[in-house]
Amino acid sequence: MKKLRCFLLLLLSVTVLIAQDAETPYVSFGASLEAGYSGVNGDVTDDYFGTFGTMDHLTTERRRPGYSFGVWLSYWLSPHWDVELGANFGAWSAFAEQKTDYYGPTGVHDSYSRERFTLRQHLLRIPLQARFYLGRSDRSVRPYITLGVQAAYVTSQTGFEHNLYHLARQDPSQFFYSLKFDLGAAGEDIRRWQSSIIGGIGLQMDRVRVSIQRNWPFTNIPPDEQGSHRAFPDLYPGDRLDGSFLNCDSLLCQLRQTSLRFSYHIF
Repeated sequence: MKKLRCFLLLLLSVTVLIAQDAETPYVSFGASLEAGYSGVNGDVTDDYFGTFGTMDHLTTERRRPGYSFGVWLSYWLSPHWDVELGANFGAWSAFAEQKTDYYGPTGVHDSYSRERFTLRQHLLRIPLQARFYLGRSDRSVRPYITLGVQAAYVTSQTGFEHNLYHLARQDPSQFFYSLKFDLGAAGEDIRRWQSSIIGGIGLQMDRVRVSIQRNWPFTNIPPDEQGSHRAFPDLYPGDRLDGSFLNCDSLLCQLRQTSLRFSYHIF
C-alpha cells in the first residue's frame, strides 16, 4: 500500500502542475469495452521434476481469454493531457495443466494422468490514469501514451478441475470438480482488494480511442520455496478446490491482464 500511496501522490502532483497551464479544461464521458488475455505468470512451460526415476512430470501454465465493460469520466487539463477515472466489470481467468507418465521396471508405460486447473475471477476494476497526446490538437487521429493505477475488487472466484487417469489394462477414468470459493470465510487470508500499475499506448480517432493496455500487480507471487520438489503450479485449487494458489501469499492471487481496449466518447 505504501507504493500505491506514493504513486497516487506523484500522479496528483503532476496533475496539479499540468492544470496550471490548462487553457480550456472540460469533462467528457464515455463507455469502454476490453478483451484480452490473463494469467498468473503468462505462458510458461516447465518440467519441474524432469525424469525422476521412471516418472516424467510436466507442468504448463497458459493465459486465458478475458473481458470487461464499463464507463469512464475524463477531465481534460490541456489539449495534450487528460486524467480519466473509470469503473468496469468483467471476467478474467488463469489456467494450468499437469501431465504425468509412469513407466514400470521393464520400461513399459504403466499409467498416465492429466490434471487441468482453471480459475475464474469476476472483478470490479477502478482505473485512474493520465494520458499524454502527441501531435496537434486539431488533428482527427492522435497517438497517446497512458499510465496510472488500478484498484480491483474480486466479486466472485470459481475453480474448475478436470482430471483424466489411465492405468495399463484398464479403461480411462475422468473426474470433474467445480467450486465457487467462499470469499466471506472467517479466519482466511482473503484479500479481495487488489492494486496494480496500468499502462499502454493508443490512438485517439475523433470519438473513438483504441489502446493496448497491461497491468503490473504490486503484489508479486513469491518465489518457489519447495525447490526441485515443487509438485504443483502457481495456479492450483488445492484440496479439491478448497484452496487457491499454492505459491501466493493470499487465497486470491492477482491476475496479469493484457487487453485491447475500445473507448467511445458519448459526450
